[in-house]
Amino acid sequence: MKNINNYKEFLKENVNNLPTEYKGRYLELLPTENGLKVILTPEGREELEVADEDKIRTQDLMFELFEDIQGNSEWLFHNNLGESGFGMTDSPGISHGFIYEDGEYKEYGDCCEVYYDNDYAINNFLEELLEKGEVFFDKA
Repeated sequence: MKNINNYKEFLKENVNNLPTEYKGRYLELLPTENGLKVILTPEGREELEVADEDKIRTQDLMFELFEDIQGNSEWLFHNNLGESGFGMTDSPGISHGFIYEDGEYKEYGDCCEVYYDNDYAINNFLEELLEKGEVFFDKA
């Protein structure tokens, strides 16, 4: 594989292998070869800074931050991938290209991916998102 310095060029060359990036009001999603970078927008930072501690601790705030993305794209946030039928894990995650039909998630479209928080048992990704401005979800 040749060395590609520009991420946009990489996406164009691999358009069938990766979902496209998506920018919402609070979050920007940037797929990479081995995962998904979730970047906090300035409005997202404001929301996190004033958020209720319980919503951050339980990660329920992510549903609010993700709402405009989920409502306008094939991206879905799952607070527990195992309960959603994506393996035997309690990890929060993000999927692309799936629809919920007949009681289960089914592939929809050409590009279906699942991303998970590898450190979910150790760290709270929302706290890291507030601290660093971005988090990384591994590709399943």
